[in-house]
Amino acid sequence: MEESPERFQTPPRTTLRKCFSVPIKTDMPRDVILSFSNEVIRTEEEGNLSDYIPTLDQRKLVPTHRYNGREWIDCDLNCELSISVDNPELCCPTDISSLSFYTQNIWFKKKNMDERFKNIIQMIKESKADFICLQEVIAPFFEKLVQDEYIRDRYYFSGNTIIDYGLLILCKWPCYFYDYTYKNTWMDRGFLAAETVFNGQTFIVGTTHLESLDNATKRKEQMEYIQTEILKHKDAIFMGDLNFDFNWPDEGKNLDTKLFTDLWTELRDKNEEAFTMNGTTRFKPVVLDHVLLSNSSQFIPKYIKRVGNYCCRNFGRDLINEIREDDVVRTPSDHLGLYSIISLN
Repeated sequence: MEESPERFQTPPRTTLRKCFSVPIKTDMPRDVILSFSNEVIRTEEEGNLSDYIPTLDQRKLVPTHRYNGREWIDCDLNCELSISVDNPELCCPTDISSLSFYTQNIWFKKKNMDERFKNIIQMIKESKADFICLQEVIAPFFEKLVQDEYIRDRYYFSGNTIIDYGLLILCKWPCYFYDYTYKNTWMDRGFLAAETVFNGQTFIVGTTHLESLDNATKRKEQMEYIQTEILKHKDAIFMGDLNFDFNWPDEGKNLDTKLFTDLWTELRDKNEEAFTMNGTTRFKPVVLDHVLLSNSSQFIPKYIKRVGNYCCRNFGRDLINEIREDDVVRTPSDHLGLYSIISLN
């Protein structure tokens, strides 16, 4: 839930290429920068995973990027499937007993940006999650992320187009990445998916940022599209900023519980105050961020916790909940992150 562009100043509607138009110190090659803007760059070497037929819409396919120790490259997936970031001898893991995930809306605002982004990247690193799913990614954050040695040496990056701000997935294993745009959106919202193979079965990880503000009908339609068209009857998990609380009477049924299970509802610490976005002088605390696992999955929900519920260092002894009185975001983002684990059924 972010402020309306009509009521508050938001980043200009430009591609991220413009953000990178001034000279910057970076070892990112031009093709990676462009693929993060208004063009999708593919190399001639890009191919299919060996002996594997992808299950999602090939028209939505975008590049997979990896740092090879010298520069960022578009991956040849014929070769990459036989390479694991953690173990070069591992080919398409066949003994995965659990998977971990970190999802975070990083908040595109420039307020306290350097300190906030430093904290978010540190939380990502400390999570050591197998999949990182991010929303509201902007150029300054992306620049810091790809420069971080720990992250770039351990993760594949989705090569999807981002305009203004958008979605990003990082994964420890090679995957196909797919970029969907919702047909009913006027905010350029969509769904980003990673497809790979675990234990001999296709597994899909998705992230989304649903329409915000007074757009309940659009959110309902976008949830239906994810659940009944993209991921129906698939071994899948998706997560992100859904921009509605399951306790809201008019949107509480947007989740089809016959198809998906909400890890927050199943596993959250009942002793904690229930919010992933704190209250302000205008809004009550709400749970807008979720991790949703397919009931058709080989995995079951195991664990979930909130991440980032603390004040950044430059706020000294301030208290987190002071935002409810003065609207000042003191945490690394206006949303809390969620760290979750699923395990074999």
